[in-house]
Amino acid sequence: MNHRTMRVFPNSSMTILSVLLTTLLLSLPLPSTQDLNADRAALLSLRSSVGGRTFCWDIRHTSPCNWAGVKCDNNRVTALRLPASLSPAPSRTVFFGNLTRLRTMSLCLNALAGSLPLDLTTSSDLRHLYLQGNRFSGKYPRACSVSQTS
Repeated sequence: MNHRTMRVFPNSSMTILSVLLTTLLLSLPLPSTQDLNADRAALLSLRSSVGGRTFCWDIRHTSPCNWAGVKCDNNRVTALRLPASLSPAPSRTVFFGNLTRLRTMSLCLNALAGSLPLDLTTSSDLRHLYLQGNRFSGKYPRACSVSQTS
């Protein structure tokens, strides 16, 4: 019996397409700790802006997701709940930094004073903001909508 060996060469257009797709997939951003590191830096900035209270945070941990009052989803800080946790910081500006995925923030009953932080608007996902029991002054950031409950 005569067997013919047939060599199969891939279609050159298919090869080019697979190289392009592979390059595209490799260029997509992978879930990384870079955004979480930015969130950590923002939380440390908040901590510093209120006088360095620890909030029972063990800052030796690189991930803030294990810190008290901090909740994360998909490797991003999405909730910050620190009611009655901060020392009063009269006339001190509080900074929230770049918490761009923050959905819930509760700082109620902390007796914070000074201007309402304008950087609240950096988080377009912010839906629940609890600031009762503070003495913020100034205008409410225009980008935030206000709803009051009785």
